[in-house]
Amino acid sequence: KGKRMRKITIVVFVMTVISGVGIAVAEENPPDSIAVPVPSQSQSSSVVSWSPSQELLKDLGEESKLSSFFIRPPQDYPLTQLPGPPGAELFTWRGAIRSDQSSPFLMVTIVTPPPEEQKAYTAEEALAILMAGIEERRDNWKQLPVEKGQINCMDFIRTYWTGTDKETGAEMKGFMYVTLDGKNIVQIASQDQVSNDKALVTA
Repeated sequence: KGKRMRKITIVVFVMTVISGVGIAVAEENPPDSIAVPVPSQSQSSSVVSWSPSQELLKDLGEESKLSSFFIRPPQDYPLTQLPGPPGAELFTWRGAIRSDQSSPFLMVTIVTPPPEEQKAYTAEEALAILMAGIEERRDNWKQLPVEKGQINCMDFIRTYWTGTDKETGAEMKGFMYVTLDGKNIVQIASQDQVSNDKALVTA
């Protein structure tokens, strides 16, 4: 078979709140994104299947290719690829800048650890390290328990959080999804001010 590509469908409801994440695994020339109608739980296991909200798929923009992934970010969120440390690729999509200079954003980070560390991290350990970087910049930190699930048979973990930005004093809300894809650690994260946030809808 040819090279297999993964297509990531991210649904972010207006102001950086995830309403669902869907990943479709396809061949080298992937078809349109696959969206499972509703979340489900396998009868043969306790693993929950997460799927995107069908109603919000229309709010997605065109596909972008990053590394070996395809992603559909929210409409009108321009892409910026940021410089990262060795072995890391950082991609961000930002919404419109407000009068207070804040803006919602979505970020995908793909980290390839050095060979001697490629089996050193579990998804839970990777998420804990990444979340610690956010927590140290927040007061009044609250984090929901980590959840496990699958997106088209690919294992993910996720968590949601709230906290006060130490620099601006703004009340913030965000989420993070993490998966291990071969030798890569993939992080999908977003945050925004609570005052600009819509009601949180989980997959």
